[in-house]
Amino acid sequence: MELPPGWRGYGAGDAIEHPATALRQAEIEAIRASLGNADRHAVQQALMPFRHLLPPHLRGLNARIGEER
Repeated sequence: MELPPGWRGYGAGDAIEHPATALRQAEIEAIRASLGNADRHAVQQALMPFRHLLPPHLRGLNARIGEER
């Protein structure tokens, strides 16, 4: 049986974090703090600015059930 990379079994230590996890988490917190109360689409664009690389038919905004836009 094959196990996924980093798998150690059940429990608290069942995954190995990437070495850059803490750095990226700090970047994310700084970006969110700088945006204040921006909507989730603005936050997503700031965190993952690669929409322009997607094919045109995949560039739309994702919808959420119960969310008014």
